[in-house]
Amino acid sequence: IKTQGIPCKACSIGAYGTSFKFAFEKNIPMVIHGRSPAQMFRDFIPSSKDPTIPFIENNLSDYSKKNQIKTLREVLQRVQTLSSKKNAESKKILKKMRQELFPNTFKVLTANMIPEFLGFFIYHEYNEKKIKDFLEKNINWKRPEKDSRLTHADCLIHDAVEYIRRKKFGYTLLTPELSVLIRQGKMTKKEATKIIEDREKLIVKPEGSLKILCKRLELDCDSLLNLPDKWD
Repeated sequence: IKTQGIPCKACSIGAYGTSFKFAFEKNIPMVIHGRSPAQMFRDFIPSSKDPTIPFIENNLSDYSKKNQIKTLREVLQRVQTLSSKKNAESKKILKKMRQELFPNTFKVLTANMIPEFLGFFIYHEYNEKKIKDFLEKNINWKRPEKDSRLTHADCLIHDAVEYIRRKKFGYTLLTPELSVLIRQGKMTKKEATKIIEDREKLIVKPEGSLKILCKRLELDCDSLLNLPDKWD
């Protein structure tokens, strides 16, 4: 939270890492994930520290064992840079993350097959409305209350994340995602501005979401509720 303004990296690293690890251990040659282009490319810039970027870059090149090993090494290096503290406890946590979330490095280096971790929507059209319509029609899934474009009803702490990010950087996590959609011609700047304005009304002080976050991470909720703007 201190370095990135969000705790989301723990979730994405866990999902990416364990999926890759499971596929490697079960000799599954390909893993396909469904992150949206806006999520994948929101931090796709030279200065980005996002640990998932190497996976995306690898998807844009031809498959090879050499590229897969290079990707895994870069991901692990980025994971290490996420920690804001360089002490014994931090090193212990990072070591545990590597052991539990990623396959054994030696086994990867000596393996005949390394899974390809592929972003489906790098190569296929992403249409959020069509996807939700399909799910409602075919598996009896129901849209959550107050569902709209780019919302995260699947995450109880997302409002807290948006609030903290807004406080730290002056913009929410949604902003770079909207920038991707504008660059791709999927949304106008006017539409994006309206979404941001509506979203910021909901995250002035999302106490319920913050309490869930604080309970899970054992944080001082009062401090988070009274964060100054652009805190360091």
